[in-house]
Amino acid sequence: MIINQLSIQMKYLLILLLFSIASCDIKTKDTLKATEINTIGEPQIEFNLLTVVLNKLHLKKENCKLDLVVLKENPANTNETIVVIPEIVEEAEDYFELNSHILVVASKTGTIKYRYFESSETNEWYSDAVRLVEIAIDTAPYHVTSESRAFGIKVRYLGSSQPNPYENETISLFIQKNESLERILKNVTIREYGGEWDTDCAGEFVEQNSIIIMSENTTNGYYDIQIKTTTSKSIAFLNQANECDEKETISKQNEVLKYDDVQYNSSLSFAKR
Repeated sequence: MIINQLSIQMKYLLILLLFSIASCDIKTKDTLKATEINTIGEPQIEFNLLTVVLNKLHLKKENCKLDLVVLKENPANTNETIVVIPEIVEEAEDYFELNSHILVVASKTGTIKYRYFESSETNEWYSDAVRLVEIAIDTAPYHVTSESRAFGIKVRYLGSSQPNPYENETISLFIQKNESLERILKNVTIREYGGEWDTDCAGEFVEQNSIIIMSENTTNGYYDIQIKTTTSKSIAFLNQANECDEKETISKQNEVLKYDDVQYNSSLSFAKR
């Protein structure tokens, strides 16, 4: 009788032990699963891809504008990540200049596969009265040849004057070519808004929005680029009823950019005010 009771107790303890082990295993798997979910789209949480790339570039985090750093999976090769690192050249109150490091790296190791560098002297990445507020990676299907797909880097600026509002967004296109990264389109304005008003009603405003369309026609082996721009001009004023009224006129413009063996030429390049 005593032996049977001990046997039952041993079986009971064994069941509890197995249940505890299974519970720990489930919790561990759930924790790992949660970690995997958290790292999707944010490689710096578990595997710090940004830190690895900075080390390979011999850059310190404090020397970079971290709030403007962007990473995005390369749709042309899902094993790669596009990385944009703005390096601080000069910084003061309400002012900075940035070098641009644009890279394609191996997502799992951080190995740099393609790289493009441009200094602040020519890339126009600086911020003063017109503030550089955002850098974004555009992975729309910019197929410049039947085999080459470009990606875009967008840079957005905002003016700081209330009576003279201003906003501007530009795009540059990059492709992998000859084992390197090359820019084939530089700082074309795709959105611009500006004007002058009395901060109450009266004023004049101009807004331009452009879209990029890849043409079927080719020049020097590359598809032409169509830039379709819509311009809206508006005038705000007090009418006879002493109410704020507005008149608007809209116009459209088309431009074709052709590849000249180095880059696409455009008359729409951004010139900051």
